[in-house]
Amino acid sequence: MKNIALHCSDIDVNFFRKTISNEKAITLDFRYLSGVIDSWWEKNKKQSTHTLKSQLVSIFMTYLRSEDIFHFDKVGLANGAAAVCIKNIFSLDSPKLAKVPQKQYYSLGETAYTREAC
Repeated sequence: MKNIALHCSDIDVNFFRKTISNEKAITLDFRYLSGVIDSWWEKNKKQSTHTLKSQLVSIFMTYLRSEDIFHFDKVGLANGAAAVCIKNIFSLDSPKLAKVPQKQYYSLGETAYTREAC
């Protein structure tokens, strides 16, 4: 009985390793949004974090390109990526601004997902 349990564990570990090795992360460059986000931040940075997060989601809903939304809609699906990382979302040096999008729940299209810093 002990050998069977070990054998099953080996199968689970190998399956897990194989699955992980096939996963991919997509990195999107949001430089095209940085001007809009920088300007918005300068006007709104004194508001509450909750308000800032809501406004940031609204900016994304308004300005994200459809090809970027496509990648977010595919996160976790068999034909999609395991994660979507974003870079160049703003150009300001602001620790507070950097924290606003972290662990933020976005709802784009029909899919809700979590985006954490990659």
